[in-house]
Amino acid sequence: MEIATGIVGAALAFLGLIFAYIWRSNGYLVRDIQEGLKEIQASSERMQASLERIQASSERVEASSERIQAGLVRIQESSERMEASSERIQAGLVRIQESSERMQQGLLELQRGQEELGRIGKEISEGQREIFGVLQRT
Repeated sequence: MEIATGIVGAALAFLGLIFAYIWRSNGYLVRDIQEGLKEIQASSERMQASLERIQASSERVEASSERIQAGLVRIQESSERMEASSERIQAGLVRIQESSERMQQGLLELQRGQEELGRIGKEISEGQREIFGVLQRT
């Protein structure tokens, strides 16, 4: 009977060691999983910030496109007025001068829009690089 009690005690001790090892291994796994989740959360936050910057850049692109369109409309209107005023040479010269100034304003707006598009393109490219980098790390 004492031998059986000793064997049961040894078996329980062995089971205790196995459970302790499993418990410790699970602790390491849980810690690693939590660290991984923290990294994923940080990456998600960086991606969200990048997406917000891209969205803001897209909105600026849209606003720039509207300004470019307005500039093109002004250029078109000026061209139409220049054609209509060619019938009256003397009065037409004054109108041509005014139309040329509006065309210049439209071209300046067009140039500003194109410069802003260039800046926005760079921001979008940087955002995409950042998202790509985040995706590579996860």
